[in-house]
Amino acid sequence: MRQKSIKTPLFQAVAHLLRRRILLKELQPGEHVNEVTVSRELNLSRGPIRDAIKLLEKEGLVETFANGRTQVTGFTRDSFRDWMRIRLSLERLAIDEFAAKREAAAGRLDGLLELVRGMVALEGDPHRQDEAVELDLRFHSQLVAMSGNRTLVLLWESIYGPLTTIMELIARHYGDISRQTDMHRDIAERLLRRDYAGAADSLQAHIAEGEQTMLAALKL
Repeated sequence: MRQKSIKTPLFQAVAHLLRRRILLKELQPGEHVNEVTVSRELNLSRGPIRDAIKLLEKEGLVETFANGRTQVTGFTRDSFRDWMRIRLSLERLAIDEFAAKREAAAGRLDGLLELVRGMVALEGDPHRQDEAVELDLRFHSQLVAMSGNRTLVLLWESIYGPLTTIMELIARHYGDISRQTDMHRDIAERLLRRDYAGAADSLQAHIAEGEQTMLAALKL
């Protein structure tokens, strides 16, 4: 079930590292993020550091002022919940878009169902949370891609970085894999039966449950 490893662009790897530190509160709100300091620490040129900071600005995790100073904005409980509402809205819209194009898009369900089968294969093994998280992310990415709406996909990809980092951080809190499998299976099977309203409701319940796990893991 594993995809071929794709080399992550350097600036995204740096952004992931800094994002992780912000979410873990190793970098506190108001703290200065210095390009030179990070460059020396990672033994990298300032180019990828600068690009990483720009990405984190778009995600709302840091802010750069007119004087060029960048400081951590942080990830509060309120900002996290705002972010989760946007995520839910985008994924529900993806289901609406899929429903509108159901005849042309029906074949795209195969990939979603294949991911669910991958989750089933992980059941009963509590040491494979990382793989379960990977499949979880791919499921939601595939769900959005099924919409066939390029603008929607681009908007969802703008939150993919924080989602990836958060999911990585909560892997040890993932709990019973079978619970996650059942929720993803229900969404996929409802789509297969063309019960789009039911699929959207199941998606909302799944994301709401995940939100509580994330809040606890991130101590927000």
